[in-house]
Amino acid sequence: MPLLRRGNQNHSDVKPKLVVMKRKILNVSSMLFSYSIVVNQCSSDEGKQSLNEKPKSRIAIGLTIIPSGFKNIQSTFITISEIRINGKKLDGFFKQSIDLSAYQEGDIKLIFNGKAEVKKYTSVTVILDYESDKSGNFPGCYILTENNMKYCLGREMKSKAEITIQKTFEIRPESHTELVIGFDLRKAITFDNVNKNYRFFNDGELAKAIKVMVREDCGEVKGNIKKPFSISNDLYVFIYRKGEFDKFAELKGLGGNDILFPNAVGCSKVKAYGSYQLPLIEEGEYEIHLGTCDKNLGDQFLFKGKINPTSNISGLLLNNIPVSANSHIQLNIDVLGVI
Repeated sequence: MPLLRRGNQNHSDVKPKLVVMKRKILNVSSMLFSYSIVVNQCSSDEGKQSLNEKPKSRIAIGLTIIPSGFKNIQSTFITISEIRINGKKLDGFFKQSIDLSAYQEGDIKLIFNGKAEVKKYTSVTVILDYESDKSGNFPGCYILTENNMKYCLGREMKSKAEITIQKTFEIRPESHTELVIGFDLRKAITFDNVNKNYRFFNDGELAKAIKVMVREDCGEVKGNIKKPFSISNDLYVFIYRKGEFDKFAELKGLGGNDILFPNAVGCSKVKAYGSYQLPLIEEGEYEIHLGTCDKNLGDQFLFKGKINPTSNISGLLLNNIPVSANSHIQLNIDVLGVI
């Protein structure tokens, strides 16, 4: 846009002075008119751009775990380099290294808080970096044992894992969607007896150990367990979708990985004073099962058998527990014995 120019004034002649003043007024008017066109054109362009831009709403993503069950582990670290929804990279997510041991029993680590396009989604992809953490140090995913030894969790000849979890959720206009990625480390990590090393399972098994939940669609089950003095070993509470517990399959072990209770959607170790907690259980009908393990064998807990429990709440069966969104179910259990 041209700058406003001043006219040359001749003080000895009145007539030219009037002409110059007219020119000044015309120049100013011309400038304002041009400026008006430019402003209106910019406003029009901005309007077109906002119309073409797809609407977005806020989305937050958190991370929580179920512990592995290995006895001599101090911490489990993972590095997430990227998150995708429906295969598209989540803008604004930055590479993060996380100590998972700090986020269990419902504690959640916030790893993303931003915006995404308003629409329905069907998948979340997590990219794990095995080679380097957020500072560029090796390794990116590892176990830290109680004697401060590091064991890289990455599999041989792989620098990363790309894990896709199928999950349907919707980001709505002017809403705030909260997703939680749950790592079941009990199903994700194995100990390689040949190489004497901890490893993630292959990508297929690792995908089964990770789930994505919409936080507002979840409830929790918690309570206290009363066991007889004859049971001295540790107790674990497992929760299953109703009808999906098969005793033979669950106590046989998953494939060659020897993971018992592999299809449980949640697991909680019973504390010394008898309490347990199963957070972030998606809405639906469930059943509860208990297991005991030998805490004196090897590095990993070995389950010895299934416990025969009963609810001490009149009329509530442990194979028919309804969980609704945002519910908090207090379920106290009596242990009758080992099956």
